[in-house]
Amino acid sequence: STTAKGAALFLGLQKGNYEVTVNPGLNMITFPGSYPKNEIPVSDGTTNQLFAFVEEPGSLVLTLKDIDDEPIIIDEVGFEGNFKLEQPYGGDISGENGEPGLIIEGLFTGSDESGKTIPAELFTELWPFPDIYANAYFFKDVNIPGYIMHLKGVWDTEHDEVWKGYFDQPNQTKDLTVYLWQVPEILPPFGGDNWLIAQSGNINHNLHPEPGVANEDNVLIPAIVNREYQHNSLALVANQEAALVATHVLFRGDQLTVNNNASLNLHANIIGFENKVIVDGTGDNAGNIVLYTLLEEYQYEEDGTTVLVNVENAPETITGNNIDVPRGFSGDIEPPWNSKEYGIVYFEDDVEIEGEFEIFSGAYYFPDGFSFADDWDKTPEEGGLIRFTE
Repeated sequence: STTAKGAALFLGLQKGNYEVTVNPGLNMITFPGSYPKNEIPVSDGTTNQLFAFVEEPGSLVLTLKDIDDEPIIIDEVGFEGNFKLEQPYGGDISGENGEPGLIIEGLFTGSDESGKTIPAELFTELWPFPDIYANAYFFKDVNIPGYIMHLKGVWDTEHDEVWKGYFDQPNQTKDLTVYLWQVPEILPPFGGDNWLIAQSGNINHNLHPEPGVANEDNVLIPAIVNREYQHNSLALVANQEAALVATHVLFRGDQLTVNNNASLNLHANIIGFENKVIVDGTGDNAGNIVLYTLLEEYQYEEDGTTVLVNVENAPETITGNNIDVPRGFSGDIEPPWNSKEYGIVYFEDDVEIEGEFEIFSGAYYFPDGFSFADDWDKTPEEGGLIRFTE
């Protein structure tokens, strides 16, 4: 029987252990992990009292947007992405013993013209009051091929602020905007000398002309630096200097090492490192990588003749005053940073400088002339990087 307060009474049970399951019905859910309960003991002449917490659930609708607040449309056949949402409690009501929160995975197959994921509601039947307990909901992992999360993160559309991981009330559908940055796709150049491939593993070998300039008919094009060999590691040997110039520069392979007193100078507006980067040596003998932006025609000397290369195909730089990065992610100062021109650099792995991991993986704006050895620890106002992704 059931009382007026919703209590279910089970009378006349024989002694033993019982399993109790709660089906709240009426679009209600029980507190996650609380039921079913197994091995509930019942003895002769005793009463065992259990409580079930029920509530109308919340749900999440996610919209994908880029850093310019434009919807991201993904309509590729076979595409699959996922979000992992961590609940602020473990598998039982108490969440004791430091148990991690329960992870819920939401799979989607694309996004429509408004940027909403398909299916629209990725997360349903969520307990709406996590703030009563330890913490709040948290997106533990975002896996969207070709994209990484911008530091603006997950935005509460209704309140126009970073989502705090809460629902405002039961039975609420929360509209959230997920800000993403598309990792630039650097297409292979068109063969021949335009491929800056270090076939020996040493970057300063086999580059023609010097410096290595990726151009076709004196128009700059992208360049991929990659050693086509089983052990795909690249190196700039000690006491050497090499310059690579392209609209985009992408390093592929397992590892890139710049040895003692060596300097690798990269001229491009988008630079990516898919391999692990190690800048070797210490102090005055340390190696270095220097990043330069391209603003106008690039020129170099070949056989005593000045060659001008058009950079019209290079991505545009961005002025520091136009960079909008949330406070706290790039230092204790707020934009505008300065009037310098910035390019974009992306690290798939942490960068090791003089034996320490000094630059974390992710995407950054870099100012013209940024030096790994000298500038890695500088604030944006001092000439350092501006990080804008997780």
